[in-house]
Amino acid sequence: MRTSLISTATLHNSPRSNLAEMQKRLSDATKEVSTGRHADVGLKLGDRTGRNVALRRDLGNLEAMITSNSLAKARISQTHTVLGSMGETMDAIQQNLTTYPDTNQTIRLLETQSKEGMQALIRTMNSTDGRVYLFGGINSSQPPMADYDGAPRTAVDNALIAKFGLSIPPQNDSAGLAAITPADMQDFIDNEFDALFQDPDWGTTWSSASDEAITSRISPDETVRTSITANTDATRRLAKALTMLGEFNMNALDPDTRKVVYENAITTLNSGLTETISERANLGHFEKRINVADERMHAAIDIVETRINAFETVDPVDAKVEVDQLTTQIEMSYSLTTQIMRLSIMKYA
Repeated sequence: MRTSLISTATLHNSPRSNLAEMQKRLSDATKEVSTGRHADVGLKLGDRTGRNVALRRDLGNLEAMITSNSLAKARISQTHTVLGSMGETMDAIQQNLTTYPDTNQTIRLLETQSKEGMQALIRTMNSTDGRVYLFGGINSSQPPMADYDGAPRTAVDNALIAKFGLSIPPQNDSAGLAAITPADMQDFIDNEFDALFQDPDWGTTWSSASDEAITSRISPDETVRTSITANTDATRRLAKALTMLGEFNMNALDPDTRKVVYENAITTLNSGLTETISERANLGHFEKRINVADERMHAAIDIVETRINAFETVDPVDAKVEVDQLTTQIEMSYSLTTQIMRLSIMKYA
């Protein structure tokens, strides 16, 4: 016959043997009730964890693209707005041109209006969304267009002086300006003056913008242009028309020569406005494509989230039942421990 000895310490510690494990299970179950997910997804899924990680990565990429698209849409919307405001300024100048101003007062008014229009054009091209310059293209860290009173004015003055032998500043040489014939003015506009708004002069005198616009990836398999640069034909033509109207001192020109300037300015301004309208239409098309891409990605997110939930989610009812059961077991364990602690072999001596 063999006798087994059971000490009071053994009886005292026995109910605690599984207590730590139950407390860990209770903590996990409580977490599952509050989050609706397995407490340790990797442990639960085992060799399926890689598939779940891949789904999480896909979900993150889709959500990041939607966030990026919201920034692109904000940039497009602001670009559309500032172009619209600038267009209204140009429309007013265009209206005043239809009557060919021929009095000192109306000519001066148009000249002032054109100079203000040039400033509006430069302000528009130098618009920023607080992070980048909207019309800088991929070179979006600095203002795209130079102040007219700097290099552009110098280039225009030098061209007038070189072509017609005018004094400095050429706008004040009334006699020299009055002597310019219509044919000579047309030749100047077509050649020396036009060259100021073409490359390479445009890039060295007027604009530091990149020819390459910002392109954004709007979905996993689609990219779209999401900006306009200050180097478009629209900007160059508007700048050219406004310079003619604001800097040639129309009052000093022969009436026939002045008419040549007006006709060229009208044609150039109309072309620039048409190009601007076209660019705004393109922006609307790009924004629509982004919206369509967002709709597709939201649908894809719903599918991915459904698949993730199939891996990660727990039945809330089962989780709550487990919490209740574990709580009861732990309470019973504490109760039993208390009762055992009251036992003493001395009571049975």
